[in-house]
Amino acid sequence: MRILVTGASGGLGQFLAERLIREDGVGDGRRIEQLTLVARRTADLPSGDKIRVVSGDLRDPQTRARALEGGADVVFHLAATLAAQAEREFDLGREINIDASFALLNELRNAANPPRVVYPSSIGVYGDALSRPVDDDTTPRPNIAYGAAKYINEIFIAELTRRGDIDGVSLRLPACLPRPRMPDLTPSPDFASSVFHALKAGERFAFPVTSNAAMWFLSVPACMDAVLRAARLPSASYGTRRAFMLPALALTIGQVVDGLTAELGVQTRDLVSWTPLPGVEETFARFPALTTPFADSLGFRRDEGIGALVRNTLSVIP
Repeated sequence: MRILVTGASGGLGQFLAERLIREDGVGDGRRIEQLTLVARRTADLPSGDKIRVVSGDLRDPQTRARALEGGADVVFHLAATLAAQAEREFDLGREINIDASFALLNELRNAANPPRVVYPSSIGVYGDALSRPVDDDTTPRPNIAYGAAKYINEIFIAELTRRGDIDGVSLRLPACLPRPRMPDLTPSPDFASSVFHALKAGERFAFPVTSNAAMWFLSVPACMDAVLRAARLPSASYGTRRAFMLPALALTIGQVVDGLTAELGVQTRDLVSWTPLPGVEETFARFPALTTPFADSLGFRRDEGIGALVRNTLSVIP
């Protein structure tokens, strides 16, 4: 099996590369013949006989050509500019999140055997639709550039799959914990991950939201289970639904803190304070109820409760 991972140096990309190497494939019995890791920063990427590292930007046709050398049976397309930068630098976000993705997907159409393409989309596609409970039939209404780009790519992947050019699936990811630690009070949903880093290190942490702020959560280990499952499921399993929300735990931030307190000790609660910033909770942490019957029917699973979410997240923080 020949596997390509774009954005391999990112938060999820590094975990995915490690998991692929450890399991020697996606879990369908086929072993890795070649694992190609593409990133702009490659210093920390793994090496080995089966690993090929490509340094470069996917906006560059030569980088894409090197990435696709020899072809690919499975493509995990993780490369992206994240929400804050995509909003702040709209043209850059469009170039990376849409233009480069379209170019890569178009080049994958030339393969003799259509590759399975797994695209980590985002709850950012829902946007204004988060004002009501979300299920498989909720129509995306993105209200930020990042979410709009994800939705555009979902549609293109579904269309290329309909045509038989690729065999694609887009997974709408919730907040996957942990992410690399960001400064406290950063006006983004990264605070939900940063608290794990801080409390594990015995440091104080100030939330920019109230304890009643609500989000959807999945640990990175559980997220990797889902991503690999998406790569190995038979194409017929998906039918015509090629974009869907993954199962996740719907929790308040207060419940997450309770889980951390139970795992790390009662003194942990003394390290937490609440300093709500205007607009942060309203923008990032007022999620509604979530049901995911389609993903559930395919065997995708959330963490088994708050305790499992906390333990799984802490397990991958150094």
